[in-house]
Amino acid sequence: NITEIYSSSQLPIRTIVNETNWRFKPNSTTISKQIHKKDKDIFKATKKLYDVGKGGNSYHIVLDNESKLYQKEKFQFLIHVLCPNKNQLKVDYIDDDDKVCISF
Repeated sequence: NITEIYSSSQLPIRTIVNETNWRFKPNSTTISKQIHKKDKDIFKATKKLYDVGKGGNSYHIVLDNESKLYQKEKFQFLIHVLCPNKNQLKVDYIDDDDKVCISF
């Protein structure tokens, strides 16, 4: 479980990166679910700062000392990453694989 790195190994990891979807849903990926289980307020904080995300971008959250992930695991930052959109039915679809690589 990525949200238990410090408590299980004492490795001083300060940043956690989470692949998510454009709505920052807490159940969108396995890591999102792990984060939400540890600290349900993180996704609420994300939605306050960023209404929706756009594929190929990242969105950072500074975890203060009130955050359960900070208190238990010493994480200071959470970076949400949205993969480029390859769905042809969506508005921000990227049809060129070279552009997908460049967006990261």
